[in-house]
Amino acid sequence: MRGDIFLKPKEARRLFIMEKVMADMMTASQAGEILQLGSRRIFRLKKEITEKGAPALIHGNRGRTPKNATPRDIREIVEELARNTYYDTNNTHMAELLQERDGITSGNENFFPLKTFLFLKKIFIPRKWGINHKQLRRYDRIAVFIRVLYYDIFPVR
Repeated sequence: MRGDIFLKPKEARRLFIMEKVMADMMTASQAGEILQLGSRRIFRLKKEITEKGAPALIHGNRGRTPKNATPRDIREIVEELARNTYYDTNNTHMAELLQERDGITSGNENFFPLKTFLFLKKIFIPRKWGINHKQLRRYDRIAVFIRVLYYDIFPVR
């Protein structure tokens, strides 16, 4: 029904305490301590509740989609491309390919929401590892050093 109001637990607690303030069972400073708000904010809430009722405690953007949200159709296209076409690329490369080939861009350069989106959709991108030079064994390091030394003494022509 349109007249029903659903409050979250925090909002219901706030309404309960504000009703006590409005019934003069509690002072504004006591309510401020409980709700961790200033007494000035308590007076503003009291005024809003007397004018609008309980809906004054509900945030105005509840139930709306954010302005910066990616549209659903674009998310579906990106998911399809990530699963099929760009399955072997990393996040940054995929963002570049989406921008170049498909014209799908985001607000920032490296398309950070793409990483989170793919993780939530359980699309895991393979990670290619290079050589970790710190973990080379001692004789491998010596062999590399000897090769470098050899080519310094006997240059290739």
